[in-house]
Amino acid sequence: MAEMLEAHVRFELQRFSAQGLAAAVAEEVTALFDWLGTVPLDQLLAPDLVEDWIQTYICEPEITVGAADMADSLLRSARAAAASQEAAVVEVFPREVYDQFASAVIGMTELRSAITTEVTTSEVYSQLIAHVLYYGIKNYLLTESVVARRVPGASSLMRMGQSALKTAAPNLEKGIDKQLTAFVNANIADSIRESRTYLDTVVDDQMLRAVADEVWQNNSEAKVADAVGLLSEDALVAIADAGRAAWLALRGTATVKDLCSRVVADFSYRHGSRPTAAVLVEAGLTAELASAAVVAALAPAVEVALADGYLESRIRCRLGAFYGTIDAYEQVSD
Repeated sequence: MAEMLEAHVRFELQRFSAQGLAAAVAEEVTALFDWLGTVPLDQLLAPDLVEDWIQTYICEPEITVGAADMADSLLRSARAAAASQEAAVVEVFPREVYDQFASAVIGMTELRSAITTEVTTSEVYSQLIAHVLYYGIKNYLLTESVVARRVPGASSLMRMGQSALKTAAPNLEKGIDKQLTAFVNANIADSIRESRTYLDTVVDDQMLRAVADEVWQNNSEAKVADAVGLLSEDALVAIADAGRAAWLALRGTATVKDLCSRVVADFSYRHGSRPTAAVLVEAGLTAELASAAVVAALAPAVEVALADGYLESRIRCRLGAFYGTIDAYEQVSD
């Protein structure tokens, strides 16, 4: 029985050699796909099972400090690598891809309208419009025909600058400030409404396309490193922290659970009755691709496990238990 065990161990180890592993994986994956071609997807992945899996392994697990630190380290490494790139943006982001992306964004008319509404109704926008109106009108009053026509000698003083005007007529600017502030405050609502109408009229597809073209012309030849330099390491990590916090807050909400449930149910409705292998192939995962991916992922680990004896010890442990039961059975029989 010991000789049979040794022969069996050698046989199993041979299947894990470089050539044997590729052949064994291809054989098993091909057989698996043949079987999956006969089994509907819902029999293997029922919707409620998928929902439970998402909830248990995606939504519920905590993000450990170690995992967060690893993710931050990878982000820093990726940024450092990108910051060393001398390639131009156009070399990594072709114009046709940019145009496709720009067209998709430009086509979001409802979103564009919503953004315009949010911007033009914000307090920040109101303050910006008031600021522009106030200083634009004030500058006109102090430097153009209104004061020049009504204040004796003002035309020559204008050429000396506003400081000279303040010296000659110290109360003039204060009076303008008071009246102008009242005027702007009284008309700011109308100005904002008009700006909203103007934006809706002017910011059309043609205008946005012109802006997109201008952005490309100004930035396509810039280096990737220059673009990455706009985002510091600390800012990148802060964004990652905010993203993790947002995910942790969102994943436990009823809304996210409902979204997952609806997506899973819709996918099952569309594809659940189809053979599993057909769904996989349609998604781009063929038996050949799966075999190559498995071999590429396992080969380095298997090579190390063979070299240090770990794989042999596990095979002996598994097979030894089986042959041990045979020995025990024969002894009882005798």
